Amino acid sequence: MKLLAKVFLIMMILLFLPDCMFKYSRMGFKNLNYPVSMTPYIYDKNEKILVENEDLVIVRELGARQNLWGIFYGIIPLGNGNKNIMHKINSQIQKSGGAGVINFTIASNECELLYLFPLSLLPVWPGCTRVVVRGDIIKRKDGKPL
Repeated sequence: MKLLAKVFLIMMILLFLPDCMFKYSRMGFKNLNYPVSMTPYIYDKNEKILVENEDLVIVRELGARQNLWGIFYGIIPLGNGNKNIMHKINSQIQKSGGAGVINFTIASNECELLYLFPLSLLPVWPGCTRVVVRGDIIKRKDGKPL
């Protein structure tokens, strides 16, 4: 019975280990040219609260997706995925004539490449984190800048 329990424990560890690996990624917003809020309100330059449906109008929905790659369990990044997703966000806001984003969300999960066990245990095996950002691109009803 103890042997069966040990085998079961080892199988569970091997089954769920890829889900924990390669989750390390860095994402920053220093290249973002517009204000972003994770709430349904945003502050203007004078620190006045601007609220959705009162002071703000939603121009369109924001949606961007990017894969962030790395090796050595995600510690060494490959490519410039963080810059690419910031460029996508800036571009969508600019094209829509918006002034910022409210209701901003970030979701991440692993890519399918991590399920190739036992290769995913190797430090040189590339790992991937899929990042999806969403939100509402807004501008002021009175046309003033934020």
